[in-house]
Amino acid sequence: MKQFVTFLISTVLFVLSASLFAQAPPPSAEPPEAMKRLAPWVGKWVGEGWVRMGPGEPARFSGTEVVTSQVGGHVLVIDGMHYKLGTDKLSHHAFGVISMNPATGGYRFRSHLANGLSGDYTAEWKGGAFTWFLEIPGLGKQRFTITFDAGQWDEVGEMERNGEWVRFLEMHLKKQ
Repeated sequence: MKQFVTFLISTVLFVLSASLFAQAPPPSAEPPEAMKRLAPWVGKWVGEGWVRMGPGEPARFSGTEVVTSQVGGHVLVIDGMHYKLGTDKLSHHAFGVISMNPATGGYRFRSHLANGLSGDYTAEWKGGAFTWFLEIPGLGKQRFTITFDAGQWDEVGEMERNGEWVRFLEMHLKKQ
């Protein structure tokens, strides 16, 4: 009887595990075309920029963005470290993850900042640029647009004010 119970349990476990694997999507060696489009972004980028956080002169910074391709090209990871220009004082550290949203065919963009803020944002590729959008209570709508071509990364951050987009960030990086 003990052997029969052991056989029965083993058979049930086998059938359950086989059905779970049968329902899993097959692994794909090829990332979606939309992720392949971002492949030139992979690498180390170095440069400078400025950010305006209120009235007065903008704060200038220098920094790096390191972009790696993960899980067979299905995910991009971006680690940005930026310092007050001419110092080793960290002014901004951001970590982002870009992947595809199979339900919409668009991009998922998850961002984490050193100040503890994080979020999931809508992003798109349009006209040769990668753009993501967010809305911060009290600050309103923002959009960030990155164009990269031939070893040049140009990024602009804008905020909507009275129906117009006002630039508050600009960054220019070169691929190393």
